[in-house]
Amino acid sequence: MKIFGENKHFSPHTIRAYRSDDKTLLNFLMDHSLFFRDIGFSEVKAYNRFITDKYAVKSARRKLDFFRRLLDFGYKSHLSTWITNPGSKKGQYVIEETRQNEDLNRLPRRELSQVDA
Repeated sequence: MKIFGENKHFSPHTIRAYRSDDKTLLNFLMDHSLFFRDIGFSEVKAYNRFITDKYAVKSARRKLDFFRRLLDFGYKSHLSTWITNPGSKKGQYVIEETRQNEDLNRLPRRELSQVDA
């Protein structure tokens, strides 16, 4: 099993993103004085929590997917099963004129009835 499929070609943006993901993981390990061989259940969950708290959903999913593939490739263990992706928020962004400098709010999706449509 390879970490990436055979004859797989990546765009420069993807390569740059994977390098960023690698740096994020290595910095996390260094900040916690860990080596790859030290990674166990608690380290996987701590990294998962760190990524989910720090990054937007799309970036967090990519970083966690990178980590999952690395664990599956390098350890051939089941540690990657403990990685959980953050849920995406459903709804539409609503920007109120009075709240331009604050975070965007999401409202639930609005379904139109046959009559309204």
